[in-house]
Amino acid sequence: MTARDLWNHAASAGLVAVVAMTGLTTSCAKQKLTAQVYCGPDGQLTGTASIQSHRSYCVRALTPVQGWRPGVPTDFAFDIVDDRGATLREFKTVHEKILHFIVVRHDLTQFQHVHPVFSAADGRFTVRGLVLPSAGPYRFFADFAPAGGMAAPDGMAMSVTVPIDLTVGEQASYQPQSLAQPADSAIAGDYEVRLTHPDTLEAGVESRLTFVIRRAGAVVSDLEPYLGAHGHAVVLREGDLAFIHSHAVEDSAAIRAGQIPFMVDFAEPGRYRMFVQFQHRGAVQTVAFTLPAVADAASHMGTGAHTGH
Repeated sequence: MTARDLWNHAASAGLVAVVAMTGLTTSCAKQKLTAQVYCGPDGQLTGTASIQSHRSYCVRALTPVQGWRPGVPTDFAFDIVDDRGATLREFKTVHEKILHFIVVRHDLTQFQHVHPVFSAADGRFTVRGLVLPSAGPYRFFADFAPAGGMAAPDGMAMSVTVPIDLTVGEQASYQPQSLAQPADSAIAGDYEVRLTHPDTLEAGVESRLTFVIRRAGAVVSDLEPYLGAHGHAVVLREGDLAFIHSHAVEDSAAIRAGQIPFMVDFAEPGRYRMFVQFQHRGAVQTVAFTLPAVADAASHMGTGAHTGH
């Protein structure tokens, strides 16, 4: 089963809640935290219980989503609510954590991957001292696997990803930046990361993307696991921020050669920003690449792999 099949399977089972951002933040602001709150069939928080054939989940902000100041450390608290009005308190561990918390600015120039503190007593997650460095609209993604959720054919827990929006600073001062142009290399400190992939990235087809890590010109042959894998990647589409969370293929020969291979399915055409993380000598590095996915690769010449775009 391909990654696209798994995604479709999860979506048909109601495990991927499509959240209307404005409705979510508005309902959060108006709901008293002591009132019964449900995740509705449209992915919005609601005070009315509804009959649903499958589970859906929403992020409920317990910290205001307006009035954040750029560069000021702020604690952000939230919990996960399902369509029965229950606050989730039990989660499966996926890649060493029960929840991965992704932070991006809407123009994809800011990225963080952090892990909140969890209180099992009340289901509250808290991100400590979160710093959002500049003004603008941001989106948070909570990526988790409910304890009673579905499993993929390989037995791995199937994750749910639900987002919530917030704003930082004066929006009049927000100047969105254009997405960086595609390039075949990126720099993170002393590390150079070069990317190879098929000539054409076709939407709906899994593609192998390989990142080669070098330091001071030498291939890094002793990459370390980070959160149970030798590489993590978050892929977001320009505009609607469609979300993919991917992990490196555990190919020991490739890892020894300083290579981190990923299999990625770009579900729809568009330009994507791929944030890749790896660990070496105890430090986590992050690099980003812009990748275009096309609707129909048959109209493009060439089928080989190359370095560059």
